[in-house]
Amino acid sequence: MGKRTNPSDVANAFIRCLLSDISEIYGGFSDEDEEKTREKFTRKKILRCIYSGKELKNGNYSWDHLIPINQTKCGLNLFGNVVPVLEEYNSEKGGTTYIEFIKNHDIFDNLKPKEKEKLIKKIEKFQTKSNYSAKVKAIGDLQEICEEEYDKITNLCKKNAIKYSKIILKNNKGLLSACSTKKPKGNYTKDELKIIKTKINKWSKKPDYNHHKIIALFIKKTKVDPKNGFDLNKFIDAIGKCNYSQNPLAAIRSLMTSKGHAYGKIFMEEKGKIKFVSEIDEQIRKLPWKL
Repeated sequence: MGKRTNPSDVANAFIRCLLSDISEIYGGFSDEDEEKTREKFTRKKILRCIYSGKELKNGNYSWDHLIPINQTKCGLNLFGNVVPVLEEYNSEKGGTTYIEFIKNHDIFDNLKPKEKEKLIKKIEKFQTKSNYSAKVKAIGDLQEICEEEYDKITNLCKKNAIKYSKIILKNNKGLLSACSTKKPKGNYTKDELKIIKTKINKWSKKPDYNHHKIIALFIKKTKVDPKNGFDLNKFIDAIGKCNYSQNPLAAIRSLMTSKGHAYGKIFMEEKGKIKFVSEIDEQIRKLPWKL
């Protein structure tokens, strides 16, 4: 089964596009910039890695963003932030900044603290002289800008998930029940009942789990009249408002079947209302659930 796209994936992609667009407004990292960078890190006609000082040859190095182009670090694709490094170092650095990388990665264990600081200052000096730092500063608080835009996109995705969940439920009343087995609603085999009871006990001890929160919310909503259930549309809306799932409809569907990668069947749907499966209703309500 392929991994679903989450709001955070969409937001991260948007932030990378935003940072790339800002870079392009400044002219990006041009061929001329690449040549200047090569000259900067060439000593005695040998191109060297900014981190290790080792010789760089065709095939053993790549270009690294000292400050990554992502939502948390907010780097730009500009002269002063793009440097040639050994492939090994680029791979190990990942999404960290050069400062985090030098200070914390064991690849630099051979350096003394003062040597690490010297290397960091050398890179900082390069970024300052290249005007990279000044260009970033001129934009404003780039971190704050990215965080604000990231939140906008994730919230938009969540709102749309709730919106279209309601549309699907309204126009396809049999959609959720189609996920259930061909057996009568609410029935388990002996083995299925044993498995689901084990899962429920485990979930009750994990208040950080989203399905723990969803179950706790349902118990709260049905406390007055547990046998009558709760309106399915309203419950999906409530899950979304509480941010217990990025896709409330998918979360509920995963708790209405034991097939595939679903959480497990604890809910059933009847005439637009959602209920606990009768065989586990009493047990599940006795367990400690926290909101």
